[in-house]
Amino acid sequence: MPAVGDAVELHALQREYRALKTRVAELERLVVCDRLTPLSNRRHFMDELARWCGHNHRYGGESDLLFIDVDNLKAINDGLGHLAGDAVLIVIAKALLASVRYSDFVAHWRRRICYFA
Repeated sequence: MPAVGDAVELHALQREYRALKTRVAELERLVVCDRLTPLSNRRHFMDELARWCGHNHRYGGESDLLFIDVDNLKAINDGLGHLAGDAVLIVIAKALLASVRYSDFVAHWRRRICYFA
């Protein structure tokens, strides 16, 4: 039978393990997710684009690639502040996500929205 000190130490280790597991999950999410929008980031976009191109090269088919540059975003940032510009990008990202198919891919890359289908 474990001693009381061992049980306390075991409980502390279990708590630390759960905290580390949560942190690792968050870091794994950040590897592929943009920090501002609910979209994928540039790294994930490039990985998925390479995978998509490889699939199309092997099996044929057509794809579309679209870069969306938000007009006057600089004016919004300069006039209303970067929080307002960020809010515009978030609204656009959410609207795109609500409009695309599950198999489509949308990402945020350097103040541009990237989409391929």
